[in-house]
Amino acid sequence: GANMTFHEWIQRTAKIAGVGAPKLMLPLPLQLLGARIMRRLLPLIGKRWELDDASIEMSAVYWYCSSKKARVELGFTTRDANETLTETVAYLRSSS
Repeated sequence: GANMTFHEWIQRTAKIAGVGAPKLMLPLPLQLLGARIMRRLLPLIGKRWELDDASIEMSAVYWYCSSKKARVELGFTTRDANETLTETVAYLRSSS
């Protein structure tokens, strides 16, 4: 299917879901600092910060994936990314 940056994925998903996307993308070191702060503050109100540093770091990297081998060997077909995101948002809303 489609390859996109994490930022583009967030923007598309927010638009499809009809919610505002983040207005500011912080540099990775500030994201990690913020996560460390949240891990200390949230327990004070009985909550946990579930996102680990490795996941935050991976979101800052462009991960290119190819489905060519699956198409050639298995006849795999892809569809428009917006169609998949639309169905995913609808599913998540219906299951919550």
